[in-house]
Amino acid sequence: MQVIRCDHDEEKERMIDFILAHRKEINPAYDVRTVFFSLGTQLLYGDTLLVLNNENELIGFVGYLFGTPENQFQDPETVRIEMVYLKNNYRCTRHFIACFRKLLTHIEEANLDTIKIQFYVNKENDYLCKLSSKFAIVESTTLSNFGEELLYSTSLTEVKTYLENIAGVTV
Repeated sequence: MQVIRCDHDEEKERMIDFILAHRKEINPAYDVRTVFFSLGTQLLYGDTLLVLNNENELIGFVGYLFGTPENQFQDPETVRIEMVYLKNNYRCTRHFIACFRKLLTHIEEANLDTIKIQFYVNKENDYLCKLSSKFAIVESTTLSNFGEELLYSTSLTEVKTYLENIAGVTV
């Protein structure tokens, strides 16, 4: 498995096609307008990553921001993960660890000032809430077009420690 930045038009086109094809799996309320708004924000203020399997097939996507919209992206010490999606048959601990480790590497290489990581989880998704609470705390609750969402917050160090503990490998 490899995780690569969307640096070129071909990669961005592949990413857009993938997200549009899987948007209802990502969230049933995820309409096309929101897809383009979200991706535009990620491309302007953050990074987008493709997740590929060993056959170079696109199996997932990660998008994140340097800073937060609430602070007009003037808080680069915070990275907000906006979207993470992996095809169902790749959702397992091994792929989660590999993907998250590579994401952290990309974040560190792109922004040495990163201290805090934030991400939203739909309150109705018990599995993701339980998983997220193992390495992050709920900072706030927000009502959005996607329903009630919990904003989780953690440190880069905390995530690394969690991944090291479940993988037994230094991140």
